[in-house]
Amino acid sequence: MATRLALFDIGRTLVRGDPALLFAAHLRASGRFHAEAWRRMEEALADYRAGRDPDRAVEAANAAFAAAFAGLTPDELEGWAREGVRDALAAHYYPYARPLLALFRGRGYRTVAVTGVADPLASLLGEDLGADETFATRLEVADGRLTGATRFEGGEGWKRRRVEALLERSDPATAFAFGDSAADLPLLVRVGHPVVLNPQPAFEARVRAMGWPVLHEGEDVEAFVRAAFARPPWNEDAAVAGG
Repeated sequence: MATRLALFDIGRTLVRGDPALLFAAHLRASGRFHAEAWRRMEEALADYRAGRDPDRAVEAANAAFAAAFAGLTPDELEGWAREGVRDALAAHYYPYARPLLALFRGRGYRTVAVTGVADPLASLLGEDLGADETFATRLEVADGRLTGATRFEGGEGWKRRRVEALLERSDPATAFAFGDSAADLPLLVRVGHPVVLNPQPAFEARVRAMGWPVLHEGEDVEAFVRAAFARPPWNEDAAVAGG
């Protein structure tokens, strides 16, 4: 029997804002994140949100993120990340985020976060939000220390390749995916039930023209999904692929 799959972007889909920037801001307040890395991340993530070469933008953001932690041990960074999730990022979860993932798990779906955010932050966020699994950028380690470089899956279409691998043992027609921007199209176009959350106006107009549902903070996302379980796929291309 094929696994039923629910895919989630994290930033601006489950978390209000960019998780890496929120984490960096938390560290910057205590002098643990320097200004130049902050500037580089801001620029790269602005490009990502605008859909300007999102693969390159994620690589650039993560390069700045990784460089800020050169010399730390993985355990030291994980401790900082746990603190950041607890003391800063959890306050930015959309109210529907945890209940939404719990709803899918209760229906027997495998919940997977697919994000360009770097580990260990990404995996700790996925765990706290209730994802069964998280796929994210890794930071390079040598001789027990972070080198300041990434082990990014890299190159054009990294998110597409990851989603295709996940869907190999699932029926795309029954799968759901949630994202907020053009950078999430590799998730959205490959499932029967794409849902766009909290998009910018230009992307909202684009996906509404495709007939995809769009929801914003303050709307009842859980109620929409409960009703959607009984609906046929609205992305017909994925439905055909799944059949």
